[in-house]
Amino acid sequence: MARLSTDMNDFVTMLLPGLSRSLGEQFNIFRVMHHGTHEKQLSNIFAWLLATDATHKLGDAFQRAFLARVNGQLRDDAQLPPSGYRVIQEVNTPGGEDIAGETGMDIADIVLSRSDAAVVIENYGTSDGHGHDYQRYLAHGATDGRATAVVLLCHRHEAHLQRDGWEQASIVTYADVLSALVMYPWVGEPSPDARARRSRDRFRSDKTNGITDTENGVHNTTLWRNLLGVEKTTIIDDVTFDEDTETVIADVRLNARTRPRCGKCHKPAPLYDGGDGPRRWRSLDLGTIPVYLDAQAPRVQCREHAVTVAKVPWARHDSGHTHTFDQQVAWLATACSKSAVVELMRIAWRTVGAIISRVWDDTAGRVDLFADLERIGIDEVSYKKGHKYLTVVVDHGTGRLVWAKSGKTKATLRSFFDQLEASQGGRCAQITHVSADGADWIQDVVAEKCPDVIVCADPFHVVKWATDALDEVRRGAWNEARARAGKEPVRGPGRPAVDAPETGKERAKKIKNSRYALWKNPEDLTEKQTTKLAWLAQTDPRLHRAYLLKEGLRTVFQMEYAEAKIGLERWLAWAARSRIHVMVELGRKIRRHQVRILAAIEHGLSNGRIESVNTKIRLLTRVAFGFRSPEALIALAMLNLGGHKPVLPGRR
Repeated sequence: MARLSTDMNDFVTMLLPGLSRSLGEQFNIFRVMHHGTHEKQLSNIFAWLLATDATHKLGDAFQRAFLARVNGQLRDDAQLPPSGYRVIQEVNTPGGEDIAGETGMDIADIVLSRSDAAVVIENYGTSDGHGHDYQRYLAHGATDGRATAVVLLCHRHEAHLQRDGWEQASIVTYADVLSALVMYPWVGEPSPDARARRSRDRFRSDKTNGITDTENGVHNTTLWRNLLGVEKTTIIDDVTFDEDTETVIADVRLNARTRPRCGKCHKPAPLYDGGDGPRRWRSLDLGTIPVYLDAQAPRVQCREHAVTVAKVPWARHDSGHTHTFDQQVAWLATACSKSAVVELMRIAWRTVGAIISRVWDDTAGRVDLFADLERIGIDEVSYKKGHKYLTVVVDHGTGRLVWAKSGKTKATLRSFFDQLEASQGGRCAQITHVSADGADWIQDVVAEKCPDVIVCADPFHVVKWATDALDEVRRGAWNEARARAGKEPVRGPGRPAVDAPETGKERAKKIKNSRYALWKNPEDLTEKQTTKLAWLAQTDPRLHRAYLLKEGLRTVFQMEYAEAKIGLERWLAWAARSRIHVMVELGRKIRRHQVRILAAIEHGLSNGRIESVNTKIRLLTRVAFGFRSPEALIALAMLNLGGHKPVLPGRR
């Protein structure tokens, strides 16, 4: 729909066809227009429209729309009742004690009055008081302690003209009034698109197919509401079948009494205009036939989000799909393969990512993600080449993924604790245990946000430090063997003797192939690997000693706390005098984390649950390939692993 004109002449011209469709004397607009200036005629029209018992048969719908526009400019504690006002024209507003003792009269064009509230309206071409006294108007409305508002009803809003108190008045323009009228179905004729759709074949049948034709093409309202997935506040005007595109198209609209709301924050807001014309939303298929909802999309003037499209109950803001369609796609994405979702729902995979993000945003706003959070684990997981990481937080109590965000920095982790505290004051102090690897960026932020928490070093990561140090010793031994092999004389032709000494090249090959024998736990070694370890003990005592240090540290984590405390001290002394530089450095690192390592043993905490979640996220990363942003991957992970999986539409 094109932007509505605000010209005064155009306003009346556009208003006449809708309000004078009937030739009946009681409905003809010329019966309510008195003689006088154009401004006076408009005031008469507005008074007639605002009256709930007038001949226009609008009831209080226009009054509600007008008050919604006014309330949208008032504070929350100054909101006025939405309807129930008596309309009075040409009201004297005498001076009194409330306005510095002045005397005299000032005539307001229209007053909406009820026992507990009043709205004093001044109608003019521009938004200025043109000589009227704002304080008199305000004092008149506030008589007997009533809640009140002073409104400038005007052709143009020009803020620089508002002075002498009128800058406090609420502004309603003629365009606002016309937009309110256009929104309701009884004003104006159907659009050309609507007439074209209604000319297509409606659902018709006879006794053979069980559906009876009716005047508006809809057999049963309740049935169609359930089939289309719309609420009771939605009125279904028409349902048609387009043979060219083989689709079902339902013309829907909001109930006239539904209060306009902002599509983003869902707060009540006054109408701004009729929008840019009809919009279309994809709904769930009827069998094999695609279904679409067509409706007008008026705009509202939100105090927070400015001009934006009004909320509709059947779809989310900025979405081209209904709630039921989004819900089914989200469920399929957590239960089926990528190809199955795309083929079944007839949408692109990137569209699936956008839908998942919307569904998770709604879910996160509806549930308390941080409830009963006491023992958590923090880790990072790679989701893309180029050092792209997600920071994840897992609840040790339930094993669910609590929070995830792109990045691996102190700022990323701080945002988690900031959200935790913002959800309910004091929740950071309720965290008792945190398990993590030895990364400084995690330790520093935890110490800053939760100074009294018990930090536990993950045993898996600690043993991995020892394994990495052991592998460094093995590579050093391998390089030494290769260097010796390069200095040995070239062997002559023929097979070597049985008792010939082992060459450097053969030794280097055996050390190179001993990696898995050194890495594996002793109880998991094969016979061949056990033999290889025995060979290393005889030929390379230094490498074998490093292996024993690794196994000794692993054994510490299998002890009870009291024994582990003594065992760890002995291990640190052993590492310090091992004469292996890498192991000496490892001992120093472990001593720095000694308190956290012993805390993990005492409280039995590890990042095992987190590593399990990380593995599942890596699998989801493969599924999410093709999403535009990591936010869609995070939404998919939260829906799968966050304990709030979506359900199919219509299921409990």
